[in-house]
Amino acid sequence: MRSKDYNDQVKSFTPLEPRQMVRVALAEGTKPQYPEPERQRYRRLLKDYTSIDESRIDVLFRIMQRGYSSPREKNFLDALVADVDYDSSAWKPLDYNVLKKEGVIIEHDGNLKGLTGLVQEIDESKVIFVPSVGERAAAPEDEQDYKKHVDSRNKLVLNGKDVVARFAQDRGFELPENYLKRGYMATEVLTLLEQHGFYFTEALRAAVEVLKEPKYENRVITTMAIKRRDGTELRLHHHDFVEAAEFYTYCWLHNKAVVETLGDKLTERGDKYHGASTFDVPKRTPIGRNRHNSVELHYFPNPKRDGPYPLDWMNTKVTCDCPHALNMRNYEERNGRMTRVVETMDTHANMVFLAMMHKKGISPGEAVNNMSPIPTLEFSRIVDRTRYNIVQEFEVEVEGRTRTRRVYVREDGIEKILNELAKFPEWTFERMFNGRERVGRKLLRPMLV
Repeated sequence: MRSKDYNDQVKSFTPLEPRQMVRVALAEGTKPQYPEPERQRYRRLLKDYTSIDESRIDVLFRIMQRGYSSPREKNFLDALVADVDYDSSAWKPLDYNVLKKEGVIIEHDGNLKGLTGLVQEIDESKVIFVPSVGERAAAPEDEQDYKKHVDSRNKLVLNGKDVVARFAQDRGFELPENYLKRGYMATEVLTLLEQHGFYFTEALRAAVEVLKEPKYENRVITTMAIKRRDGTELRLHHHDFVEAAEFYTYCWLHNKAVVETLGDKLTERGDKYHGASTFDVPKRTPIGRNRHNSVELHYFPNPKRDGPYPLDWMNTKVTCDCPHALNMRNYEERNGRMTRVVETMDTHANMVFLAMMHKKGISPGEAVNNMSPIPTLEFSRIVDRTRYNIVQEFEVEVEGRTRTRRVYVREDGIEKILNELAKFPEWTFERMFNGRERVGRKLLRPMLV
């Protein structure tokens, strides 16, 4: 993730508005790693769209080129950078049409494969404007509820038949014919999966490969899911894995801890019961007196390879009192007369898994049942671009008049892009998640310098 000031937690974890994204891109383009003609163009645009004295922008340009040579010059640079901060009052209104012609804003039709390819190609001095991410099924303000209504075609089930069959193929064992026909996970199938080590990370690895199969080429995947034998469902999202790693690193650097309020999972022994364990997890944007969210977990899987009940990740139950998780539980999946509440493994629940590994001294490489896998630095950069470098621009009718609206891409759109990314042959599980790559504080980058 990127922030201009990590001491300001609320601002650090609050999404940027479209105009702020463009401002960041304009300042970014003056950095010395970009071609000189492009830097000169961005310097000119900074002068056009800020009320800062032009000579100060020229000084900023020169110091960024050669670096500061004294504490006094560094202080001067810091003051200049503050002048072009995305929330500085020095900015004038932006002319988006001009910025499109200048190449700062790249217009795209939003088709998912093309957009995902473009996200990999751009740098942080560009902002992509799309009418929608893929085919919009809901207005951006309705996506919070739209995330509940996910058709089976738009889910990738981590313990579903496609993923299990891929795992069996990769491990070289045969599945019962009855399972391949009906998909019901009987005891015989569970025994085979346990014998061959169908841990959570192995299921995720197989899922990434499944997305590359022809069957999924034209399917838009917005969520992963774990189906329990009673028909209930736990949903998971790639961007939550990245956000959890970022926020856990942030909390570690700022002395904020995940506190267990019931149970002993965060102790050296910590595996006595599979019942409820509850945790206070720091809020990402703490406003008001309540500084924590409450997370409750059941069937917390043993993280290591030699632990008992290796398939318990299929039974894990999660509740959190954050607005997103509560909104999900406000929805039900209905099949005839049976109704079941939908749960989500959000960032706060993922934080608990990272805290448990930290407390027990388990490395990410050992944690085969870590349900919050650590992203690679490269994958986290892709997630950054979906957050800071894509804007949805579309028209709406307001009181009989057509208005242009611009919004940042919501989580639903980000998930579409990340699952589409996994369809690219070069994006393997190891390129997305690698427990042996040390990322830590590298996940937290400054916004401008």
